[in-house]
Amino acid sequence: MKNLPAAVEGSVIRGLQSATLRMVGVVTDEIDNMQLVDMGDLRRSVTADMSPRGGHIEVKSPHAAPIENGTRPFMPPIKPLEEWVKRKGLHLRTRKEDSNAKSIAWAIAMKFKKYGMKPRHYFKTAWQQAPQIAREEVNRELAKFSWDDVV
Repeated sequence: MKNLPAAVEGSVIRGLQSATLRMVGVVTDEIDNMQLVDMGDLRRSVTADMSPRGGHIEVKSPHAAPIENGTRPFMPPIKPLEEWVKRKGLHLRTRKEDSNAKSIAWAIAMKFKKYGMKPRHYFKTAWQQAPQIAREEVNRELAKFSWDDVV
């Protein structure tokens, strides 16, 4: 009987590790659903790290927290905003394409300066699925459990 807790614990840990890996997919799907993908840095930065007791998920991009939680008013740099405007095709196709992209970037910057960024809560939204996924994965591993392994 003293092997029972260790055998069950192993199944639970494998289930939690599997749930951790599934949650990486859930978080990246939420980033996609909220249309937060520009160049893919945020999406690519979602990682799972396994531990002897389960695992944890980390979003390592430097702009992960401001996108998740929002910001207070701030003045962003114009050049990256201007490049973003061009990638998104927000500027008009005219002979003054660059100056138009710059003016749109300045307008966006002024909005950030006045209001900050609103929170998007991609991680919080995805994390709401974690308890169900953990239950499913732990139950799947426990279903594989055999009393023959204990005896």
